[in-house]
Amino acid sequence: MDTDDYDKTLYDSITPPWVEGVKGYGIGEYLDMEFKWKSDEMQILNGFVDFTRMDLYEKNSRVKTVLIESENPKFAQEYELDDIVRYTVIKLPAKTDKIRMTIKDVYKGSKYDDTCISSILVTNPNLPSYEEMSARILNTIKEGVYDWRYDKTEPLPDFIKAMGKSGIILQ
Repeated sequence: MDTDDYDKTLYDSITPPWVEGVKGYGIGEYLDMEFKWKSDEMQILNGFVDFTRMDLYEKNSRVKTVLIESENPKFAQEYELDDIVRYTVIKLPAKTDKIRMTIKDVYKGSKYDDTCISSILVTNPNLPSYEEMSARILNTIKEGVYDWRYDKTEPLPDFIKAMGKSGIILQ
């Protein structure tokens, strides 16, 4: 697969997913990817994800196990992907800007043997980590953005319902 095809795996609801394109389930097929920056983390949205046609997720095959290899630095590691519509976080053993991802096993589709991946994201190491962002949000709250509701001697205010990687939910 060339870089133009890899660019198509960045998820949006209009672009179709990457499909391995061979007869059968695509065991042994691979993606060669070059990143814009070195990273040790990527996220994969497995399967055919189309929120207007959710049946296509189960009907098409999904990647179960992948082998991710890098030459610089040299590593090879297998990962199991979740069989659910959400990004699976892959922690690589070292920062790299070029990998080969080989399909080793699949969750078989109920109708089609095409194996699909809807999106691949590479974490930008220049952005703050989840932990750093959480600390910044808490600090902002404690230092006065929400002073009218927050007593600095108390635990976190009850108007914070939840915090997660995708953000903060206020009640």
